[in-house]
Amino acid sequence: MRTTRYSIALMLALAGCTIPCTTSAQTISASSQSLFLCSDGTVRSWGSDNFGALGNDAALVNQPLPVPVATISGITAVSAGGGASYALKNDGTVWSCGLDVYGQLGDDAVFEDQPTPVNVLFPNTSVSGSNWANTAGNVMGIGSVAWATPANASGSDVATYAVATDVSSTATSNYLVATDFGISVPAGATITGVLVNIEWQASIASARDNRVSLVKGGVVQSTNMANNSNIGTNQTVRSYGSTTALWGSILSVADVEAPDFGVAIAVNKFGSGVATVSVARISLAVFYSTPNTVITAISGGGNSVMALTSSGSVFAWGRNTYGQMGIGGGPFFDDQPTPVQPAISNVMAIACGGHYLLALKNDGTVWSIGLDNYGQLGNDAAFANLATYVQVATLTDITAISAGGGHSLALKSDGTVWSWGADFQGQLGNDAALVNQPTPVQVASLTGVIGISAGSQHSLALKSDGTVWSWGDDEFGQLGDDVASVDHATPVQVATLTDISEIAAGGLHCLALKSDGTVWSWGDDSVGQLGNDTLFDNHPTPVMVVGPCADDTGILEAGAPLNISLFPNPAVEILTITLRGNGRWEQVAIYNSLGGLIETISVVSSAQLSIAELPNGPYYVRLLDHPGKAQVFIKQ
Repeated sequence: MRTTRYSIALMLALAGCTIPCTTSAQTISASSQSLFLCSDGTVRSWGSDNFGALGNDAALVNQPLPVPVATISGITAVSAGGGASYALKNDGTVWSCGLDVYGQLGDDAVFEDQPTPVNVLFPNTSVSGSNWANTAGNVMGIGSVAWATPANASGSDVATYAVATDVSSTATSNYLVATDFGISVPAGATITGVLVNIEWQASIASARDNRVSLVKGGVVQSTNMANNSNIGTNQTVRSYGSTTALWGSILSVADVEAPDFGVAIAVNKFGSGVATVSVARISLAVFYSTPNTVITAISGGGNSVMALTSSGSVFAWGRNTYGQMGIGGGPFFDDQPTPVQPAISNVMAIACGGHYLLALKNDGTVWSIGLDNYGQLGNDAAFANLATYVQVATLTDITAISAGGGHSLALKSDGTVWSWGADFQGQLGNDAALVNQPTPVQVASLTGVIGISAGSQHSLALKSDGTVWSWGDDEFGQLGDDVASVDHATPVQVATLTDISEIAAGGLHCLALKSDGTVWSWGDDSVGQLGNDTLFDNHPTPVMVVGPCADDTGILEAGAPLNISLFPNPAVEILTITLRGNGRWEQVAIYNSLGGLIETISVVSSAQLSIAELPNGPYYVRLLDHPGKAQVFIKQ
């Protein structure tokens, strides 16, 4: 008897990519929608559009044939997540469309679904007002930050300065708190801003017009009020008054060229007696951009999203119920509607699953974070959720990773595949008694693998000989082995597929890209995600997606529908082409899905075309020198 299925968010786990993930173009991706990256940098989508994930600005109508994603071009990679889709542009920007209930679109805090792509808002020159940790690291998609704290004003050390002289309302007493923070900015970097945070208090009941200044080379570069008045951009005042802590921050100076900064506090004191100014802590950050720090990969999963930078750092946004963002805040974790940066580095590949995330480091180790109810974090713990990254046990020499609904896959450099997590339908592929595994086990009898992809409860592997292998859940034919609804706990070969270059496992269906540029699909078609226009019929063996980028070849043209009829459709041996209307002689051209001309025939009112020798798949028929959209027929 089947176990209860995952929630829809878990079923909509994205597919992985082929080797190597760090450089693969990620041309295909699947969830309950399918995505395909055309050679011209545009994207086609088909399948579920309940939340606008197809990105074509339509009336949220499921599409059984590929449609263009609106407004975007220059795309280099795509990723399908749970109800949302993502695209990486050649300028390093990331675009998203679809469901935004958890902020997974990354565009703002409005949580509003979007039927056309919006720009993910990576942080520029800002950090959390409550997170002044003295750590160095990347804080933006195209920039970095260097933090430092001077020894004479850090931690629990308090530097106290006396104000012994009465001053007028126009005079000030300046106290230079720090002269050199020792920040190192990389050669060739452009400094974009400076942020100063100071915790200080003054025992002066009548003090006012207190100022914090940024000093460079002994010269004040900028001064901002830290008083009851407006204290300037990005400043935060926690409280104000006698013997209470005053927090302030400065964001300033676009013309800074070197990191030898100091900070000065100026206090206006009125009345007699000796007052003190105590400084408990000063932190200074220099923001800078470098030309080689850009987004290089994206991964969408069960309502959480990841982005990888060229420097090996990671961004995450979206659902954070189980701490998968890696920024703390438990036991209640706030969802993140714009990207945040967890504490992990030296990452070369990423993968989002159902409420958990994976990261592959450049030393060949795998790290995980988030939900662990089935052992999908792989750290041999007591199935405990984690809000910080932990190393997956025993794995070394890993070259690719993929995260599914509740199970994970890893590919070793020797061509073997390893899995861990949920095993209800045999998706771990180790021929065990369908027992969840909190540490990796080897997938049985599978070698020579160059690509992996984990779906909701099934798994795919691509071998170096171009064949595809599958295991796990087969309720909708997603194993593609021509035996519908029979689960397999060890790998079986997907029928008919050869010469495959990339694979993608979706929620309940799969995609494969052939070296000739054609796309093939199999499994669930309840929302048209197979893309073959066959009335939403599930397929236990692969069928060809109807020319996802055919309009780029000139087959499809703008204009009224053609005045022709094709029957039977699908056809097996004979296709009848009929001209409607005046019945005059016409030239009819037959094309394959890549735009290759197969045959040109002349018809008066009708003609029969023998198609028995044609390979199975979609074909186009159009009238030469006649504007209008081509008609499509399926050879099966």
